[in-house]
Amino acid sequence: MADESGTIAKISDLAKESKFKSKSARWIPRIPLTVLAPGLVLCALVAVVVPNTVILQQASQESTQFLSDSYLSAMMGDVKYKVLTTVQRLYPSLDAVVDSPEVAASFPNNLDHMETDITIQKLAMLKKTTGADSVSCLMGRWNDGYNNTSPINLNTVNTTFITVLVDPVDKKETVANVKDFRNRTHSSYYKLDPDTLMPLTPNAPYFIGKADQTATYSVRAQLGVPSIPAKTMHYYTLITTTLGSRLANVARLRFMAANSPNPTYACAAGIRVDSSWNALLNQSKPSTSSVVAMLSQKNLTLVASSNTFLSNIFNVTGDTFGDAVATYDNFTLALRDSVYNRFGNFNMAVGNGFNSYVDSVDGGEPWIINMSPVNFSTYVDTDSVLVVAAIPRKDLFGVIDAAKKRSTSTVIGISVAMGVLVTSVFVAVALPLMKLAKAMGVLTNLDFAQLEESKVMDGNSLIWELYNVQTTFSTMVKAFAGGIKKNKEMVNRIATNSGSKSGGGVVSSKLGGGRTINAE
Repeated sequence: MADESGTIAKISDLAKESKFKSKSARWIPRIPLTVLAPGLVLCALVAVVVPNTVILQQASQESTQFLSDSYLSAMMGDVKYKVLTTVQRLYPSLDAVVDSPEVAASFPNNLDHMETDITIQKLAMLKKTTGADSVSCLMGRWNDGYNNTSPINLNTVNTTFITVLVDPVDKKETVANVKDFRNRTHSSYYKLDPDTLMPLTPNAPYFIGKADQTATYSVRAQLGVPSIPAKTMHYYTLITTTLGSRLANVARLRFMAANSPNPTYACAAGIRVDSSWNALLNQSKPSTSSVVAMLSQKNLTLVASSNTFLSNIFNVTGDTFGDAVATYDNFTLALRDSVYNRFGNFNMAVGNGFNSYVDSVDGGEPWIINMSPVNFSTYVDTDSVLVVAAIPRKDLFGVIDAAKKRSTSTVIGISVAMGVLVTSVFVAVALPLMKLAKAMGVLTNLDFAQLEESKVMDGNSLIWELYNVQTTFSTMVKAFAGGIKKNKEMVNRIATNSGSKSGGGVVSSKLGGGRTINAE
């Protein structure tokens, strides 16, 4: 092929010059079908599966949260009921002793020989019927020359009391700890007759111990200390005994005259915190891994816990008793610190009556911490404790969290599998199309031999529409090749005929732009 200047033009060059070029600018690059189609499918999967998965997971989370809240609320109610019952069940029997005519007639007046006082029997019966760890009556009076403006100590105040408790040495028999005005600093321990519930040897105590009750609330109320209001109803107090053990006491003051500003004496029944209450909390644990504790109203200090260590060791050195005291484990101490650091005081921790939060108490896994107050009397500003229950979050939400992970993994797996499957399908579709596009490029060069070798003319696609395109293209190429062949034969005949008439020459076919294709 030659242009007007005589230069031979190749068909491939003409194909390059004739190549279609879009005149409109594009800001977005063209996207391959093998990328677009899987992307659209994945978007569709995400649009359908993700919202449904999120909704289902949220519903399961809310259901689990509701059930766990209900469970924890019920569990807290059960713990509160058991703790409160241990105290309130003492009220009727305690009232019977406080209001007893025998006690009222004997105890306040028998200041020198309390080991024979009928009050011992009354208190022993109260302990036996209620199961209290300790019951007592106590009275305090100013010594001559002192009054409610004087300092309170063993020199200015004298006390008399009777306490019936389990023998602190053998932990079996019931004994009476008695002190009267004959000795200001010490008390005497007597073993009781199991039948009469009175001292077996009133003239020979088997042990003498230290005794100082001047700092107790009931003594100060009897002394008329101006800053100590006298409570007319049952009240609760936590005391540490001379044995070193702690008692949760419920007590009542006795006013001999209705208009008397100061009570005459007080009686109390107590639950030993380091054994009875700790054991009760241990039995109330919702799971073996959980912890239930009680914190005081003042400074949120630890009162009792389900996780304690209590030895049975009892030491006696001279006149000093050393009872075994519970030791809290590290988690209980960390739990108390968590509550205190978060709320700072009892009222903030109580909230509206029930508080709950999640915290990694010991720096490890998250724990669900629930809190609720227990009011032992009508004096809620002073006679309350905070019950705290901590349970590992995995104990309640472990199943739903595992299901959520499985669901998420399944959704991701299905999405990836569908993406791979769709990509494979569209690759199977796109590859024949790419071959067709390449074949069309070869066709612009009229290189029929290369088309034949590429086997692109064999329409074997499984896709019906693509198969039609392949067969149509093959038919078109064959028709085009046949047309060129016939045209060439016709040109050659014309050239032969013209040559025989004119003596030979070259016949050319005129193309656009003044170029010709030689038909030689």
